[in-house]
Amino acid sequence: MEKEIEDYIGLALIESANKNALEFVVFLRANEMQFTRCKGYWEDKLYWAVNYNDKSVCYILISDEEKKNPHSWTIWSDDSGSTWFKDFLLDEQLKDIAWKNVDICGNVNGVCGGCAGKIRKKIFGKDFDNVCGTTFRFDNPESETMECIKKLIELRKTDILIDENVSVVEYNPNWVTQFNNEKTLLQQYFPNMPIEHIGSTSVNGMTAKPIVDILIAISNFPPQEEMVAGLEQLGYFHFGPHNTQMAHYYFVKRGTENYNVHLCGGNGDSRWHDQIGLRDFLRNNPDIALKYSDLKKSIIDRGINTMLGYWSEKNEFFTEIMKKVNTHE
Repeated sequence: MEKEIEDYIGLALIESANKNALEFVVFLRANEMQFTRCKGYWEDKLYWAVNYNDKSVCYILISDEEKKNPHSWTIWSDDSGSTWFKDFLLDEQLKDIAWKNVDICGNVNGVCGGCAGKIRKKIFGKDFDNVCGTTFRFDNPESETMECIKKLIELRKTDILIDENVSVVEYNPNWVTQFNNEKTLLQQYFPNMPIEHIGSTSVNGMTAKPIVDILIAISNFPPQEEMVAGLEQLGYFHFGPHNTQMAHYYFVKRGTENYNVHLCGGNGDSRWHDQIGLRDFLRNNPDIALKYSDLKKSIIDRGINTMLGYWSEKNEFFTEIMKKVNTHE
């Protein structure tokens, strides 16, 4: 039976290296990460790829046969090609730690394992040249650095959840029932606050992603800690204001039923106005709703099935609809 990564850590590392590595693996498992022992170039080393939803999150090297050092281990960030480190926000102290551990490619021929390196990258607002495919490298990280690494892992997980796989299905009248049931649960934490069904699942007859979108107007924005904690207790993952393009608070719940919850500042908030206006416009203009449905199906039929690509393909049509919404055509 193949040993788990924890077994190899126990055999290969001692003292603080052992403690930090084991705690990191516990953190990754709590975040539902999958571990795969790497082969090929790394076959003679204790090297693991760590994925979430089958997408790269990080790599861990526990031991190198050429350098058996019981105090030495390394973490690399993902090599997915995503630029999440460009768009997300990070605390200044953690940002400084991240910058100090940018993985600069030192290979003259540009080949290091599977690395397609020597890339210019903007990392949390700062430009770096000759960066490896894996953007960050942490050698023998101690406690303070581990906090930075964990935050980077959380941001990458958020990035993966944002760019989740997408499918669209024909209208399902049960979406209204799902909304009403979820609204009852949400009212525990948002009493006397407007809770509205938005998005394509709220428009009778529309093709949609099978995810019920819910908009909640809270009296004082940003939300109080107990509101966030309440949503997490209901099984929602908190995106928060990590992304500079995401001014509202955003939560997702995935399972046998799927929900997105958006928090905004109420009737005077532009997001409230836009989302309620869009829903009502599509309900009152079934011909445009049909064109929108057909566009969604054509995007998926062309093999574009992740969220960011899907949004990019429909953005022009969506922008034209919003112009009509805001000019009350």
